[in-house]
Amino acid sequence: MKEIDKLTKEQTAKIPEYLNKYYGRVYNGSQIKKEQCIQAIKYIYKQAKHEEPYVWFVDSPLMAQLIVFIFKNNLLRDNLRANLRDNLGANLRDNLWDNLWDNLRDNLSDNLRDNLSDNLWDNLRDNLRDNLRDNLEEIKYESFSYHSNISDYSWTCFYEFVNKELIPEYHNDDWSNWLSLIDSNIYDMIQLGGLCIVSSMPKSVKVNDVKRLHSIDSPAVLFKDNYSVYSLNGVIVPKWLVETKYNELDPKWIVDGKHKELNNVEVKREFIRKVGIERCLDVLGWKILDKQNDYELGKVSISDNLERKYLKMLNPSIKIWHLEAVHPNCNSVQEAINWRAGDIKKLWQPYQLT
Repeated sequence: MKEIDKLTKEQTAKIPEYLNKYYGRVYNGSQIKKEQCIQAIKYIYKQAKHEEPYVWFVDSPLMAQLIVFIFKNNLLRDNLRANLRDNLGANLRDNLWDNLWDNLRDNLSDNLRDNLSDNLWDNLRDNLRDNLRDNLEEIKYESFSYHSNISDYSWTCFYEFVNKELIPEYHNDDWSNWLSLIDSNIYDMIQLGGLCIVSSMPKSVKVNDVKRLHSIDSPAVLFKDNYSVYSLNGVIVPKWLVETKYNELDPKWIVDGKHKELNNVEVKREFIRKVGIERCLDVLGWKILDKQNDYELGKVSISDNLERKYLKMLNPSIKIWHLEAVHPNCNSVQEAINWRAGDIKKLWQPYQLT
């Protein structure tokens, strides 16, 4: 096979088509193609030498968890894994120059992985696991599959482009079946012995201009059975933070400990972002102790006999201010920076501010 070290203009122009194809499956509420999905799943089970499963379609990953909980004492719970990714990668990688490979990976694989896998898959799985633990303690979280879900969209898009645009003569039955599975519009699944539970795509997905999950007044992700996830600028947040108007959010919640979600630095940042940093500082009675560059060390009164020190800082990547509690012995910005770096014993030896 002839080595390829440069894309033609026609091939380069095709890259956005592939990205839009995979994004569209998620953001457009694509309907699952049930029969196509069933056949592809049966093929995977057969290749893994497991019995042909019954495929159960559900409207959300939460419903998948509930079904496993109901039947878990009657089913063999063996998670399956496939070798499609590694095998296909080895076959294709040998035929491409490294610089072309890296270029395609940056344009196709990394783009989708950052915006789908990390954003809409890892975050939602973590959120679901936390909700089950906090609100439905009797339900044990069941691991979803390690493959055959939207986390695979990035590398699948990459290889589909390589296959169809660069080496269309390449054919492999495993790969063809894999494309059929992904093309059936699966969101996620739980693979068990004799049973495979498949979750459909969300009904709606809302994102900001950099494709981070985001909606200021409604769920960022909504499934057909009304299972929903709230998010601001890619941070999973509690429902009340989205649905409460900014002027009804009390900045004192940052320090009173009544909203445990605000112990999360990112959630607190989005809270401050919605309320407004100046309103927060005004209500909290912010007193500046030291200032250096884009940092301020200050204190607020928690009660008549209690004060707490915070470091006010600017996140340079998103240009957003946030507050972080620091050690009460910090009396300067530099000391607060030292403490944040984990150097408590050597609190007075400065780190270099950048």
